[in-house]
Amino acid sequence: MLYYSQTNRQEVYEMTAPKKPPITKSFGYAFEGIFTCIRKERNMKIHCIMAVLVVIAGIILKLSPVEWCICLGLFGLVMALELVNTAVESVVDLVTSEYKPPGEDRQGHRSRRRPRSPPSWPPSPD
Repeated sequence: MLYYSQTNRQEVYEMTAPKKPPITKSFGYAFEGIFTCIRKERNMKIHCIMAVLVVIAGIILKLSPVEWCICLGLFGLVMALELVNTAVESVVDLVTSEYKPPGEDRQGHRSRRRPRSPPSWPPSPD
């Protein structure tokens, strides 16, 4: 009987294992998703415009390097969370088939905004 040694098993596995795509392809997909989100999502466009305005204000105000690091970190955090929000919304849209207009609860009742009267002063002694 012929037995495969450990090295032969490893060679057989390497021959049958699927090859991973190069890392440049992965980064390409990531940047493609970011640019698609910027093109199609209104909130992401607003975040990008505000980031540009903050950079212009930072140049005018001559921010220190630490302040620039804080701003860049916050830019990244806000945009990353917006991407996560967009991904979650897309998954929910794929999973649900019903359309529920904004302002309805689970039972389908419309929420009513009732104008509130201003509080009276001094309070009544009820």
